[in-house]
Amino acid sequence: MLLTLSRRDIQALLERRPALYREFALLLCAVIRYSFALVEDHALLSLSAQLAKHLVTLVDAYGVDHPAGRIIDLHLP
Repeated sequence: MLLTLSRRDIQALLERRPALYREFALLLCAVIRYSFALVEDHALLSLSAQLAKHLVTLVDAYGVDHPAGRIIDLHLP
């Protein structure tokens, strides 16, 4: 699911709740770090290394314990 918020709505929210500025700043920093990591991976890693890194990320996010090890319990179309 993708949620889109207008600039006006975000500004109104932040005016009502100024404490959220810090949370938005941290979120934006995380997105920028992730974006730079993807660009770096694309430039420096082989395709198989990129795939391995993505699989590790999926296991960290969606992995469940299984007698055979950890499996990715994520259903993709």
